[in-house]
Amino acid sequence: MKKLITTFLWLILITMMPLSVARAQESDIMARLKKFFTNIANYNNNYSQEKVYLHLDNNGYFPNEKIWFKAYVFRASTLLPTDLSKVLYVELVTPDGEVKERQSLPIINGRTYGNFTLDNIFKTGFYEIRAYTRAMLNWDNAYIYSRVFPIFDVPKDTTQFSTLKVSDDPQDSKLIRLRKTPTPFLSENSQKKGKIILTFYPEGGHLVKGIAGKVAYKLSNEQGLPLSSSLSLCSSDGTQLLTSTPEHEGMGVFEVPPTWVGGYAKVTDSKGKEQQFNLPQAQDAGCQMKVTTQNDGSMTVETAPNTAFGSKTLGISITCRGVACYFDTIHVHGKPVIKQIPRKQLRDGIQQVTIFTPEGEIVAERLVWVNPLQQPMIFEVEQNQHVYQPFSPIVLNFSLKNSAGLPQEGEFSLSVQDVGGMVAENGMDLKTDMILCSDLKGYIHDPEYYLEKNDAEHLHALDLLLMVQGWRRYEWKEMAGVQPFVLKQPVEDHQLIDGRILSSPKDKIGKSNLNVNLMIMLNRSFAENSAVTDQNGNFAMQLNKDLYGNVLGYFTITNKQDKRQNCSILLNRNFKPALLPYEPQQLLFKQPGTIRQQTIIQSPKTFQWTDNIPKVHYLGEVKVQEKAKDSYGSRYTYLGGESTGINNAAIYYNVEDEMEKWKDSGREEPLLWDWLKQRNPYFQYDRTIKPTGVIDTLTYEGRPVILWCDNRKSIQDPGNDYMGNEVRSLYIIKNVETILRIDPEYIEVLNSIKRLHPEYDVFRLSMPVLFLLYSELNQEQLFQYKKGTRATILHGFSKAEDFYSPNYRMEATPSPSDVRRTLYWDPALTTGKNGKISITLYSNSRKDSHIYINAEGISATGALFSIK
Repeated sequence: MKKLITTFLWLILITMMPLSVARAQESDIMARLKKFFTNIANYNNNYSQEKVYLHLDNNGYFPNEKIWFKAYVFRASTLLPTDLSKVLYVELVTPDGEVKERQSLPIINGRTYGNFTLDNIFKTGFYEIRAYTRAMLNWDNAYIYSRVFPIFDVPKDTTQFSTLKVSDDPQDSKLIRLRKTPTPFLSENSQKKGKIILTFYPEGGHLVKGIAGKVAYKLSNEQGLPLSSSLSLCSSDGTQLLTSTPEHEGMGVFEVPPTWVGGYAKVTDSKGKEQQFNLPQAQDAGCQMKVTTQNDGSMTVETAPNTAFGSKTLGISITCRGVACYFDTIHVHGKPVIKQIPRKQLRDGIQQVTIFTPEGEIVAERLVWVNPLQQPMIFEVEQNQHVYQPFSPIVLNFSLKNSAGLPQEGEFSLSVQDVGGMVAENGMDLKTDMILCSDLKGYIHDPEYYLEKNDAEHLHALDLLLMVQGWRRYEWKEMAGVQPFVLKQPVEDHQLIDGRILSSPKDKIGKSNLNVNLMIMLNRSFAENSAVTDQNGNFAMQLNKDLYGNVLGYFTITNKQDKRQNCSILLNRNFKPALLPYEPQQLLFKQPGTIRQQTIIQSPKTFQWTDNIPKVHYLGEVKVQEKAKDSYGSRYTYLGGESTGINNAAIYYNVEDEMEKWKDSGREEPLLWDWLKQRNPYFQYDRTIKPTGVIDTLTYEGRPVILWCDNRKSIQDPGNDYMGNEVRSLYIIKNVETILRIDPEYIEVLNSIKRLHPEYDVFRLSMPVLFLLYSELNQEQLFQYKKGTRATILHGFSKAEDFYSPNYRMEATPSPSDVRRTLYWDPALTTGKNGKISITLYSNSRKDSHIYINAEGISATGALFSIK
């Protein structure tokens, strides 16, 4: 009997073992899924992202004007003013991709402002303005703030802008290949056939065999501009299953049936030729995702596995701007599983829905829009007139209220433009950028369309946009801890100077436990800072006092015995986003007349106003004849100084900055011509050694080079070994008329050649290229080099200028030359406790002018608002 009982107990134990193992395995699966979500929940606290938006005073410019801007810097998760970074970098980038100017600005309560002066523009075209904090460079560069805008050639009649143009030099643009031609923003799955580009985007990321699936697509021409042609979906045997037509901006959607095993779409191009595009191959085993939002704002997520996927436990997470909103587990086994997510667990804007395995693999993922619950602010403006005569007072009354009609305090930036001077279309507004565009990669044409109405048509177009352009700002595997996050740049909560100390530029070995001493030369004093290198030779120091402008910094390296060490000093200050190609739609602009026609509102809100401002008597404009200037002078004035190079150059190099970057990277300072040969493929520098001596030859595009220094013809050998630090800037001039005007003596050289060889076309075969060099005694040259030292220019905060707006009833005299296009700019206006503010400005000399008002801001409660 005892043996029988023992056997029976063993049978029970053996029977229970699989159940116990299964429970342990299920417990392990749940723990791993929850761990991923815990990592996601902690990610935003550990690695919070930031967003930047720039409000510009205008949308297009001319040389010698100024770009005025206000920067708003937010925490991406909350869309509230950042409390992280205190330094913002704003760059003006040329059409060729050169950073023309970079400013650093202090961030105070998430705001800052500044301006670029366009008095050194040597080539018009489509420029880019970029803005970012240093911490933003830890993620994809595509998410920094970027706006492309035109700088036009100055028209002959500065009161009329009917015909505008930009300069274009295709050969020089090849120097920066990314800016050679506009490039459509494509995914790795884009297909180009003939002159058509078609890309498919299955919902959730994949098609799955045996499951019906929705497929969005983007149809465009070879330049990336949207097409409206219909496409036909065909199975592998050529049977046509359906037709689909793009619904908005070349985007459309169709559904493949459960029986789909493969096939293609066909599109007829403009020449009547049929082009075929293969659809993505369906997965043998997988889950199809389907996400819908309800009228009450709730979300339905359906996960449909096919038979081959088997029985599995999966996790589902929803995040919004990096913040964890929802987590649950689902068990799939051959049938669809539906989850209902209430609105209270979601946030306003773009949600990232991810279904994942216990191994950390993404099964399906997509972006979904949820309408904001927060009601918009009521921001209104009234003006004293509809049409303005020359030099008239313009009075604007602004009011800010919440949705309940209660007055609100807020800060906003304001631009008032003359409609007659508008030359380019408007960019997106602050709220649209923060809640939509900044979470998507690539250019979005007319983004305000998607949010202007909350109806079925606009919501469907927005859903198409998120399926087609839904590249992720936040990588799920990175947030979940599946892939490590590598911090490359610090959060600058102060002005920071950091770098690395090497034993020498060649061996690249970091020197640990050394003192890095910095003395900063100020106007009438100096400031000292210090740091100690870590085991890899890295150091970082926060400045004790904010620096403004360019100042001289003098570094010394010492050991613990205070003995100076012979080391190479590298500075980490050449960080910048990678250059991205322009997208075709960014370079489309309407004619000014069309812009003005669409801008003018026939009946803006006006109020009764009595003009009680004292008037002055207009005496007219008096012209004073200037005395003739001496054509000679110092190197700063002779032949117009450096503006000679600025106004005539095809290519410009800021050699001073380039040499500092060269030294920051740990390389020894090069000869100027060796550096230029690496920088520009069209420049050749050849040194030939002959019995008679050394012969140096400089050529550009096969043409001889004439060398001028400080606007005087160089009497030295053209191949003179200029060191990089001896030159501040270099301009390359190729225009024949300009060269002969600057160097008229060369005409005699050409005539001599012509007399000896009348068969030559000397202007084609012998025309040189002019190099204008400008030198300057840099402050760091005042310090004689000693081991373990380095003198360099440190770039502090840029100082913003004040916008000048004339008061024609006080000090300013009306003048017909007043053709201002931006009539008024103020980066920091505030409404009082009554929610109101009134401003007065004056119109220009244009008759019957209309004004365009563009204001962007944030209320004291953190709500974004704007008005156009």
